[in-house]
Amino acid sequence: MGEVLRGLRRAARVGDRLALRLVTDLVHPANVRRHRGGLLPLDDVGRHVVETLARGDIAMVQLDRLGLASTAGMERAGRSVLEELEEEHRRDHRTGGMPRIRTATGVAALRAWATESSLLAIAQHHIRLPVTLQGVHARLEQANDVPRTTELWHRDVEDRRMLKCFVHLSEVTAEHGPFEYLRDADVSLATIRQIRGAVRTAKRRGAMGLRDEEMAELVDPLAWRSTPVPARTVVFADTAAMYHHGRRRTMHRPALFFVYTSAFPRRPEHCRQYWDDRYPPAGDHAT
Repeated sequence: MGEVLRGLRRAARVGDRLALRLVTDLVHPANVRRHRGGLLPLDDVGRHVVETLARGDIAMVQLDRLGLASTAGMERAGRSVLEELEEEHRRDHRTGGMPRIRTATGVAALRAWATESSLLAIAQHHIRLPVTLQGVHARLEQANDVPRTTELWHRDVEDRRMLKCFVHLSEVTAEHGPFEYLRDADVSLATIRQIRGAVRTAKRRGAMGLRDEEMAELVDPLAWRSTPVPARTVVFADTAAMYHHGRRRTMHRPALFFVYTSAFPRRPEHCRQYWDDRYPPAGDHAT
């Protein structure tokens, strides 16, 4: 009887989430129109980022070009947190290629940078609604021979639109497994549906997404987009708007992830990963 009751409670929670999602979907267009005039102003760099995201691309900006007063403090704090992760990695290799992730939203210097008005303006203009900083992750993506989590092709599900700022304080080369993505505009709608179905199938068998070989059967690898990243660069991406992954790597890759969604995201249960270290790092919530 206890198992039955627990099952009914889980079903009720799922039903509540689906009902809430349906309501927010219905009011979303009106909310976008309502907040169109209340967005923070963009500077030239911010305008470039927003226009690039609107094309379905990623935007890369050198840290100094952002002109943020808090950058120096963010770099010092970020390097300190990432160095601690690397020290953990040197002491313990028993992670089987899984990423090391530390929630760093509470680090004052990181939060100060993330909430600079210039960055909030970019997030607002892209998401087109009042936004919230969901959190900051310090991540050490480890070298591995087999794709396990974010090396698998997937699409994030937290919100209709979201913004991730990947801050790379050190250079990212092909050996470090740079961000790789597929623009919707580069393939047909029928292909997007095929990818979506294949990802659902992969998730049913417990995988986060598609292996390279599986994606290559659907989309020519020549259409995949990836680029090295110079040190001290921010990569802006809407990971809910594109199928993406981190390329397989032979060297570990440290980075800071700053994550923004609308103030009322479509799937808030998947945002918990950015502020709760107990949230499982694998599955379709991993990004």
